[in-house]
Amino acid sequence: MEQPVKSKTSAAPTTVFASILYWSPLALALALLAQVALRGLRPALEERARLDAQAEIVRARHAHAEAAFQATTAEVKAWDDPVYHERMRRRRAAAAAAGR
Repeated sequence: MEQPVKSKTSAAPTTVFASILYWSPLALALALLAQVALRGLRPALEERARLDAQAEIVRARHAHAEAAFQATTAEVKAWDDPVYHERMRRRRAAAAAAGR
């Protein structure tokens, strides 16, 4: 009885495919590391340095905007206060009487 002959061509693609699957986690990890090192990390660090340089300017602008907001809020509250209206009326009346 003759033994069936195994074809070498059918085993080669399976071996190549198995080898690719075996090394794919390492290849993917190395690709990710290369992308972060070459494309992702350098620009991110440059952007961080640029933002750190601009941080003090932004803080000053924020403080100025916050102060302006507080002043405007106080003015709005004053316009809703009847005592403020009476004080302003008396001040205008006193200024008009002094101007005569």
